[in-house]
Amino acid sequence: MYLIKKIVILIMTFSVYLSSSDSINNFVPNSKKAISIYADKKKEALEINFKLHEGVYVYKNKIKVKQEKLSKPFIILGEITFVKDNFFGPQPILEKDFILSLNLSDIISKGYLYLEYQGCFENSFCYNKEEKKISY
Repeated sequence: MYLIKKIVILIMTFSVYLSSSDSINNFVPNSKKAISIYADKKKEALEINFKLHEGVYVYKNKIKVKQEKLSKPFIILGEITFVKDNFFGPQPILEKDFILSLNLSDIISKGYLYLEYQGCFENSFCYNKEEKKISY
């Protein structure tokens, strides 16, 4: 009888854990869903748009734009905040959708460049550094 009580308590505890809102809200999106990126070529600029899943942020200092192995200058259009990061200490981050704006005169007209960035989910899980080829 004692063993049956223990099993029932264990099953009830596990059921409560699975149905708790904390376990549902802490769903970690994979890297493809966490950060969506698309490029938009304007008259004199190339804009790289970042759409972030709720709870995801991108490290400002980990963003790089390269072409022909040379770094390209860009302007961040978005709100930069700071977080005491569990992995890297105090860091400037972007936790809302933002845009990287590059002057087209700074870009070699090859039709593509490479973008590097790294993000985390709710300061509990960091994604691997990403490198994407951006066509424009």
